[in-house]
Amino acid sequence: MALVGTLLMLPGTIEWAGGPIDWDSEDIKKPGYYYAYIKNITVEAYDLPFAVELDDSDEDEDDESKFHAFLYNSTKGNETDIYLTTKKTWLGSKDATGIDPDNDSDDEDETTTIVSGFRFQKGYQSLN
Repeated sequence: MALVGTLLMLPGTIEWAGGPIDWDSEDIKKPGYYYAYIKNITVEAYDLPFAVELDDSDEDEDDESKFHAFLYNSTKGNETDIYLTTKKTWLGSKDATGIDPDNDSDDEDETTTIVSGFRFQKGYQSLN
């Protein structure tokens, strides 16, 4: 089954996708919706932008491998609202949520740096 949902798409896109979606196909009618099953996926991270500055007041903070998660400091979702952190970003229990992740620890080496835009925690520089 093709993935192009409308005939208003450019002809090259429709051809690339194998034709328009057949909304009468068993793949859609049987479960009642369209879905995709992905068996395997590989994600390759790019290097950080050259402008990202890490605070060197702590000798361990130069180790970029410690900074493992990008977070937003706003619900706007703008590029300037993204920062890089060592904070735990996973859920700590089956009852945890994104607002209350229940993943607190006594780690004193949690740090945050700014990718662009704003200053967050002490010792880190804004890129502006």
